[in-house]
Amino acid sequence: MIVEGVPKELQRGMPPIAIVTLGYAEPRWNLYLAVAVVGAMLAISGTFLAPAGLRYVIGCQSPQCGDWFEDLTMSISPRRKPCDDFYEFVCANRNTTQGATVNAFLKLQIRVALSFFKRLLLVDTDLPDASLVSAHVKTARFMQRCMQEAINAADDIVFLPSLNPRGQSAAACLYDAAYVSNFLAQYNLSWPPPQDPVARSAQVERSVVDLLVELSLVRGVHPLLRIVPDVYFKRRGYYSLHVEFNLAFMYEWAAVRKLLLATGRLGAFFDVTALLLSGRRPHPQLVERLMALDNMLLTAALPPMGDRPNMTTSYVRFGDLSNLTSPSFPGHMLLDAVNNVLPPSRRLTEDDELVVTNGPYLRVIGQLLGPSPASETLRSYVSLMLVRYLAPSTSSRLVSSQLPAEGNALNAVLFRLAHCVADAIQLVPYVMGDLFVRWHLDEQELDGARDIVGRVRNATRSGFLALRWIDEETRRGALRRIDNLASLVGHPDNVSRMDELNRHYAFLPAMRGSYVQMLTASRDADARRLLRRLRASDPYFPAVDVELPMILVNAFYLPIYHVMVIPPAIMFAPFYRRALPAALNYGSLGHVVGHEITHGFDPELSLYNESGLREDWWSARSRANFEQRVKCLRRLYNEAPWSRGVNYGDTALSENFADCGGLDKVYRSFKSLGPQPSQRLGDRNYTADQLFFISSCFKWCTVEGAMRGRSPSADESEAIKFYSPMHMRCNVPLMNMPEFAQHFGCKPGTVMNPRARCETF
Repeated sequence: MIVEGVPKELQRGMPPIAIVTLGYAEPRWNLYLAVAVVGAMLAISGTFLAPAGLRYVIGCQSPQCGDWFEDLTMSISPRRKPCDDFYEFVCANRNTTQGATVNAFLKLQIRVALSFFKRLLLVDTDLPDASLVSAHVKTARFMQRCMQEAINAADDIVFLPSLNPRGQSAAACLYDAAYVSNFLAQYNLSWPPPQDPVARSAQVERSVVDLLVELSLVRGVHPLLRIVPDVYFKRRGYYSLHVEFNLAFMYEWAAVRKLLLATGRLGAFFDVTALLLSGRRPHPQLVERLMALDNMLLTAALPPMGDRPNMTTSYVRFGDLSNLTSPSFPGHMLLDAVNNVLPPSRRLTEDDELVVTNGPYLRVIGQLLGPSPASETLRSYVSLMLVRYLAPSTSSRLVSSQLPAEGNALNAVLFRLAHCVADAIQLVPYVMGDLFVRWHLDEQELDGARDIVGRVRNATRSGFLALRWIDEETRRGALRRIDNLASLVGHPDNVSRMDELNRHYAFLPAMRGSYVQMLTASRDADARRLLRRLRASDPYFPAVDVELPMILVNAFYLPIYHVMVIPPAIMFAPFYRRALPAALNYGSLGHVVGHEITHGFDPELSLYNESGLREDWWSARSRANFEQRVKCLRRLYNEAPWSRGVNYGDTALSENFADCGGLDKVYRSFKSLGPQPSQRLGDRNYTADQLFFISSCFKWCTVEGAMRGRSPSADESEAIKFYSPMHMRCNVPLMNMPEFAQHFGCKPGTVMNPRARCETF
């Protein structure tokens, strides 16, 4: 099939309607966001729809509940031999301790979300002057309205409550009519395209590039491309344009599309959305072309299932942009579109730099956008993706159109609730984190976690000072990286007081009206705030450079920003509780901290300097020594007996490196505390060192059949290869530590005490 408006080189060899299946291949921060949204989605749905069922699944619905010692005692099987398979020794009874949840991360995530959103619903937002209230109350009003509309299946597709048009902006006035159709009409878009030839010709007056740039820069709406002002690392205080393919949005669509294909409803999706918006069906040939175009885009632009996406970030002049996109999409096309929304005094030139992420994927977009700006197929596709982007905040019927028929009403509620969480995480994450800390943690708990971070950082530094296989030049580079590593533990230090939060989120409007009104006003205000920073004459230093999710049970390291983030949501059992023995806290949360610090030095994420440029700070000799150790680590994981034929040493190298290096660091920091008491679990006594290793493994315990324990299909193997299986994440780092074998009395040559080990740091 030849698709009108699509370059032939993209069509060559592509089947017309091939099914694109995806695994967990998002970039780390998008992957974490997706996990947070899924956990919160389950939690919110349980809060409203099935509290009794949630009590059965997870028991207590507060993050503080749960007995870490009791769970450990129940999970361990003393009959198993720890030297043969430590995971099976620690996690033997995991199906009992985890309940119906997959693992400790998800179990705690559901508890965190349940407690947070139940408390959020009780916040009093009925205040006389919404423009004067705090960011706390605005956020509560924002999320309360979203959840209410999702539960009530509110539908703004027909009309929204009328606003007084006097003095209102054009964006406010459009709420008098069908929101989605009117939003599209502002940009000469519609779904389906108009039948009248005159109206159809009028739609092509503006190029698709112009539309996407204005949507992103002016409205904060990012179908296909995300184009935003971002920190210009080469010149602190100033901002450059950041362009990237919106992988998260397209991954969601790929997952939805897979469900629609599996249930035979993909064609119905095109028809139903068109009927809802216009009362008429699209032409069958147009639908056929759209399905082929969609297949080509997802096949070519998204990475293979299970692979880490190419998240390489690079600087490029507008004049050289076609080197990354395609010759058919020269930089002046994007430059002209950007300058159309900037005042004359701040317009950019071909010599100005922009930041480009996932350039290889942008090449596909460039090949689509460049040659055929008037393509009806392309404009219809952008219109349809924009409808999808707006649907969760506007219409239960539009959401239902993209979901399987079975359980449709409930699934639509869950889908909209998930987007309530995602919208808030993207817009006001530090407000959510601050509320959570105020409700569930005190500063003493945070101080205890900060002490762990400090000790692991010191252990990392001392490790580099003692390392013999690197030269002094490389040692200085490593010490500089650890000294410059920023950490966010619980909340940003300078966005923790009410006045600081209110100042940081001063752009938030008065939250009035329906949810889509609140969301649109907030996106518009945020976009205006960022756009003012582009090509500004004076430097601007915000309280924080990047917005990060805080009610997520995980931790992460951001390259380029060179910051490690420990959200408050992970500071509960079975990861951390200040009053419990240090062996538990260091083995669990401490290992998480060590893992993230090690990412700052791993083979994949460590090659960015403070300017955002790739820079190899290793000398040639030290790099060669390092590569030998990385090669050893690859072999260790590839030959592990639990790999089930997948070479996780290659596919999960970054995570394996962080697991092994992080455990070594945190063990040394734990030993810096001095002698620690033993602890009784059940009828057995364990030394502090043994308890440390038990705790390091317990967090990986996973319910049988959820992520391991059966021979996976080919699709499952692909989906999980980005991380090693939990079985290996427990065992392999311990196999690599002689201290583990010493404290559990493992004889040389046993599985957990191999004769060959790999040195990391």
